[in-house]
Amino acid sequence: MKLNNFYLYDYFIIFIFIVKILFVILSGSIVYLKMKHGKHKTQNIKNLTYWKDRVELIFVAAICILLMYLFYPLRKKALHIDDEVITILFLYGIITLINLQWNLFVKEISWFYNIQKILGRMD
Repeated sequence: MKLNNFYLYDYFIIFIFIVKILFVILSGSIVYLKMKHGKHKTQNIKNLTYWKDRVELIFVAAICILLMYLFYPLRKKALHIDDEVITILFLYGIITLINLQWNLFVKEISWFYNIQKILGRMD
């Protein structure tokens, strides 16, 4: 669909970038406030964390919609994936890997526990 010589797809990519920038600003603000206030959770940190989680959810949902659009199986002609989309998908991969619950995986690995015990004795 074309709107004023600009595709709806392009507006969606811009929307994703804005959401990602907002996420980075919120995350940076939370880190700054935690460093400033130490372990004390202020109301500002709670509010920023609330909004950061919502913005992250919007980002993940937008990326899922983008992936469904890009890789729609019944499309006859393949789409060209430009540099902006490659960057967005790369950032999505990084954010997803960081936010995975790695502790579930690490707790079940016996050799990792043994390495921790060995390294703990070296102190």
